[in-house]
Amino acid sequence: MKIFKYIFLSLFVVSSLTGCNNWINTNDAVVSPNAGVDAPPAIILTHLQTATISVQEGNNARYANMFTQHFRGLLRQHLTYDGYGLTNQNFQWGIEYQEIIHQANIVIEKANATGDKVLVGIAKIMKAWTFGSLTALYGDIPFTEADNLEKFPNPKYDDQVTVVYPGVIALLNEGIADLGAGGSATTGDIFFKDGATQIANWIAAANTLKARFQLHLAASNNDYASVITSATSGISAVANNVMAPHAGTTLKDANLYWDFLTNQRGGDYGATGSFLEALIKTGGAKNNAKTNESARYADIFSSSDDINTTTSTIFGASASFPLVTYEENQLILAEANARLGNDAAALTALNNVRAALAAKYTAGTYTAYVSTDTEVATNAALLAEIIRERYCTLVGQVEVFNDVRRTDNAIGLTPTTGTALIARFIYPLVEDQSNSSTPKGIGLFEKVKVFGGTK
Repeated sequence: MKIFKYIFLSLFVVSSLTGCNNWINTNDAVVSPNAGVDAPPAIILTHLQTATISVQEGNNARYANMFTQHFRGLLRQHLTYDGYGLTNQNFQWGIEYQEIIHQANIVIEKANATGDKVLVGIAKIMKAWTFGSLTALYGDIPFTEADNLEKFPNPKYDDQVTVVYPGVIALLNEGIADLGAGGSATTGDIFFKDGATQIANWIAAANTLKARFQLHLAASNNDYASVITSATSGISAVANNVMAPHAGTTLKDANLYWDFLTNQRGGDYGATGSFLEALIKTGGAKNNAKTNESARYADIFSSSDDINTTTSTIFGASASFPLVTYEENQLILAEANARLGNDAAALTALNNVRAALAAKYTAGTYTAYVSTDTEVATNAALLAEIIRERYCTLVGQVEVFNDVRRTDNAIGLTPTTGTALIARFIYPLVEDQSNSSTPKGIGLFEKVKVFGGTK
């Protein structure tokens, strides 16, 4: 009896294992019945735009503003980071490649199938924006072979200057053309929800992004004329800025700086020792007979010289965060014109930014400069004032780190340790372990090619 029982149990086990093995070899074993298997392209666009906010306002931005001493790492890990104690474990680009670029490709494919050129155009701009941001931070990156794992399991790293930047600009041009081909407004866009102006706003934003990346290239090719051409068609009013919307009613929709500073790592990151704080405080070098920075100071810093997370229009819980703006576009025009010796045009663009600041910070003073003012009387003085204004106006954004490297530290930062400033983000550990094409031996202090390096 026991023998028959054991035989039955053995047959049952073998049968069960065989059944399990057969099931494991089906799609049912790898596809969760609770997970969505598809979505309309407009919903995917919302997801990739949300991911873009996390990239442009989150960890990358905090690192960038620490490396440029807008803010400082004060405690725990961030104190170590402030002293340049970072490794490849501190960096990641999974969100960029998986949640933005890959998802943008899905949107493009789906939207092309239905003829929604507006959706295609926006997705291409988001994709180009992300690739451009990545190459500025890391140098050579997977571009032409990216997001094609079956064909390219170890995608090559394309040259930053000759392949990636030109490819990004070409992709932006494609997006602009798609948007201009005719069509109606699309849904899913969290940045420009007003259908009546959506297309025009995205075309302008794409031109500002194009000018941004051309300005990066101009550090090596000196082509400031192309920068001016693109920026002339860029964002033309503060009301048309690309802003990350935050309601601040829950942690899920709060400003990411506010969340980090007040909820995640209070005290780790702040203003003590900030170059920006010293620059714009009362008596700081940014103040002069025509400029009173007290209102902007109060917006960024608290009375204790820490970051203002209560009433700030940039870092408050419900504060919308600037991503691509009229102010940046005007400062691009100002710098490019100044570098070509077009001082009158440069001064006009700089004064446009000062007018926008005066409208925002009514308790401050931003009287228009005239050509005889000491701060702008020579081309060198004018360029220095424009660079100072970029440093102050783009506070919190990733672009401030690009500026310091692009201008060879024209703002005048002193390294927090050693003799060199951090010159790049380094390739993430996960990428190094999974892609045999990843370049080896590149450190934090080696300049990327577009900003004067060789790697």
